[in-house]
Amino acid sequence: MFSGQAMPPQPLPDERAVVEVVKRNPNALGYLGSPPPDKGVRVLLVVRERVPD
Repeated sequence: MFSGQAMPPQPLPDERAVVEVVKRNPNALGYLGSPPPDKGVRVLLVVRERVPD
């Protein structure tokens, strides 16, 4: 949750830019819509849509 007491997350133009920022900054987190094509970043969590029975 962003409380407004620090800098807001930096908006980036596309997912490629997100991957590049995360690769350069070991403290960065990024959100992607699909797994990163680059092995230079680590996936922490994958959220899948639940398929109804």
